[in-house]
Amino acid sequence: FVMAGCTKRKRALHDMVVQTYVVRKDFQNTDSFTDVPSHPILLGIYSMLLVLVTAYAFFWAPQEPTAEAASAAANAAARLNALAQTKTVFKSPLREDGNLYFRHADGLRAVVADGYANTLFLPAGQTQVCCEQKTDSNCQITGFPVCR
Repeated sequence: FVMAGCTKRKRALHDMVVQTYVVRKDFQNTDSFTDVPSHPILLGIYSMLLVLVTAYAFFWAPQEPTAEAASAAANAAARLNALAQTKTVFKSPLREDGNLYFRHADGLRAVVADGYANTLFLPAGQTQVCCEQKTDSNCQITGFPVCR
């Protein structure tokens, strides 16, 4: 459709493939096709705006929490609480359901396989899990508050 803005007779690719023209209602077979001036600068501006809006939508727009991401975070938080109760010692990271669990002196951490690589933290001696991220937007996906 962008191509129609660049051609003299306002034909898009599909018009050229099937060899058709768009004409006015009062067009007669004896009339000739008139060339219409194109506006490449205006077309370029519109194209750049379209590219910018599309890029924003895909890369910079705020992410909506998904049910799968929230569920993965909730499962990881439950597992953190279970590991805290058992006092299980593990020297290397524990991998379960795609998540990685670490025991540190200050508490337990889980890197959640939710597509966002969120890290949940359970401080030693507590039951409230929080989200360790540099941005609040990723923590919103988990449904857990940001660690302070």
